[in-house]
Amino acid sequence: MCHGTGKIIADKCTKCHGERRETQKIEKEIDIPAGIDDGMTIKVRGEGNDGIGSKAGDLYITFNIPNSIDGLTREDTNLFYTTEIDPVEAVLGIKKTLKLPVLGERVLEIKSGTQHGEVLKFKGDGMKHISKDQKGDLFITVNIKIPTHPSKKEREFYHEIAREKKIEVADDGFLNKIF
Repeated sequence: MCHGTGKIIADKCTKCHGERRETQKIEKEIDIPAGIDDGMTIKVRGEGNDGIGSKAGDLYITFNIPNSIDGLTREDTNLFYTTEIDPVEAVLGIKKTLKLPVLGERVLEIKSGTQHGEVLKFKGDGMKHISKDQKGDLFITVNIKIPTHPSKKEREFYHEIAREKKIEVADDGFLNKIF
């Protein structure tokens, strides 16, 4: 059969069965636009299958992008992350370096008196918008991790602070003396 080529193939190839095309695996670098989102499709011209007796078609690539990677979550062009700090860091303040997935290191400036659930905004540190020359923001929520098993010395410090602030707390000193 000629399939419109005007030629009859007498000895058909075992690979292409006379269609004059065969399947190959190739590697090719393509440009993926910054800000591509889950479900978006890009077209790569001329990289699809060859037609019978015609040139190659186009290749369509649909992206499956996770919404969250190691705690870093994307909503549109904004990114969200949560970190935990010690109560001492919240009270006294600290500069803390975070290693964020995909983004790399970011330095947090935790100010003295930072509250549980406070959100720090890093303007322009989010994802690039696919069709605009602008970026979203990075929001980092700061949670204060209360120790569940403070050491004896830590408990003493907390009791000292409670006495200074005239806060009545559960006194487990009696039980600690018995055991």
